[in-house]
Amino acid sequence: MLFRVLFWLSLAVIGGAIVIALLVIARRPLKPFARNLLLVLIGLEIAVAGAHLVSLANTMPPFWDWFFDLQLELNLGSIFSSLQLMVIALAALLIAFTLPVRQRWRRAYWLLLAAGFAFLSIDEFYALHETMGSRVETDAWRIPYALAGLGLFALTAAAYWFGFRRQVRLFALLFIGFIIMAVAGIGIEEFALRGWVSENQNARWMYVFEEVFEMVGATIILAGMISFLQERLSGERWVRAGRVLVAGGTIWTLWLLFVLLFQARLEAALLAQPANVEFEGGLRLVGYRLSPAVVRPGGEIELTLYWEAEAGLPEDYSLSVHALSHPEIASVAQSDDLHAGPIPSRAWFPHVVLRRTVWIQLPDDLPAPQSYWLMVRVWFGPWPLGRPWQDTTGVPVVDAGQARPLAHDSIILDAVAALPEAKPPAPVITAVHTFPTEGIHLEGYDLPQEPVTVSEFGVRFWWRTDAPPPRDLQQFFQLIDRETGAVFSFDQPPFGGRFPTSDWPANEGFVDEWAIVIPDDMPPGSYDVLTGLYDLTTMERATVVDADGNPVEANSIYLGALEYRPPAAES
Repeated sequence: MLFRVLFWLSLAVIGGAIVIALLVIARRPLKPFARNLLLVLIGLEIAVAGAHLVSLANTMPPFWDWFFDLQLELNLGSIFSSLQLMVIALAALLIAFTLPVRQRWRRAYWLLLAAGFAFLSIDEFYALHETMGSRVETDAWRIPYALAGLGLFALTAAAYWFGFRRQVRLFALLFIGFIIMAVAGIGIEEFALRGWVSENQNARWMYVFEEVFEMVGATIILAGMISFLQERLSGERWVRAGRVLVAGGTIWTLWLLFVLLFQARLEAALLAQPANVEFEGGLRLVGYRLSPAVVRPGGEIELTLYWEAEAGLPEDYSLSVHALSHPEIASVAQSDDLHAGPIPSRAWFPHVVLRRTVWIQLPDDLPAPQSYWLMVRVWFGPWPLGRPWQDTTGVPVVDAGQARPLAHDSIILDAVAALPEAKPPAPVITAVHTFPTEGIHLEGYDLPQEPVTVSEFGVRFWWRTDAPPPRDLQQFFQLIDRETGAVFSFDQPPFGGRFPTSDWPANEGFVDEWAIVIPDDMPPGSYDVLTGLYDLTTMERATVVDADGNPVEANSIYLGALEYRPPAAES
């Protein structure tokens, strides 16, 4: 009951403020331009409010319902309100420059007012207050915004009292506009929510009061400022000022439309890696951006996805991104988001690309060096988190495009390299060999210097890159009996397949440790040790040259000699 009373009191305050504004205007009518602007804006606000009420009936496609709903973001209402606030900022800026240079503090007030309304304009469209610099929505903005509003109100009162007491009408309209915007923006929404909407979602139509009265307050402020400008400027100066307002408003509107309709598509075309993944139902992953190229344990992966709907989507899709170790396929980190895009997917306009950024926080004990696949799954079903993923319904992948299919409803989008914080130690044995077509250098290695007397021994390889290797390579490690020429091969991908060469980043170094298990049929004796890289699909060895650039025979690097003396042989 309390919040319902407060709601009606807020409406009474706003109604009284509007009546006072009309009396102020009637006492000295506005100039024609300001009057006509006021009438046009009021007409547009009525039209926008009507479209909002129609959208609540859910009789249109979902994307149109979203576009006209004043309570939501990135739509017609946010564009209109942002435009209003930006034109107010321009008007305040023009007023500042009409004042004499010597009136610095008076100019400072209007410049501050211009900056404040410019920020509000940006915030209205980009919804900065929803996250307050974090990555999750919060209500923490209410108190600082209320304090900032009170500060601006007090500053305006001081500016009027000490510098603009002759401009009664201008400041009366400013005060009235501030009061209406504050009461509507901070009070009415909360009172409507707690008084009606929390009990009955059909009462959502009452939010129209908040949004419309915020616009009305801004309109009153703008009308007062423009009327003041028109009185101070005459002839060509007013014409130039009017052109600035019109041009500024037009440019800002075009920018907002560009951001809403075209920016993500342009980013996807110019900055993103193409993906072209087709999901069932007309959903398409156009491309993605991944940062950084190399992560450390405890670090964070930033992944920006660019989505497009070929037609109106039937569900509000959610998104899961996992960092998977391989080849055993285990999730080491994940990010789950309620919406696959910046707004619910049912509200996406067909053929408009939208951007969504997710962050995957990696554990401090992440094994490294190693690469991790980024798995993307789009799904719908129970929310919030904590429910078994089996309760959700994955959206089937129709065409994996440039990605790799993992399951019927998930893809491997890319891989990210994880390296330890500490730099690799210096190699025990330095011997630089280069694989020129692969961008890989073998800078050193470590072999047992004493005779091997057990069935297992360790080997280490120091690798460095100067470019990302273009393909996955297998490494061979051979022990060749000096007496018989018998070859014992121990082949495996570097790092046991956990860090394929195609995932090695440029200009990095890493140490690979092997455990060589000697087979029972390998006789004691002296062995030459050789290694190299080859393509497992063609069995062709990668070209290798020595430190002087000379080709290495058979593309096989000689590492040294090894003595094998098992205890049975010594006895």
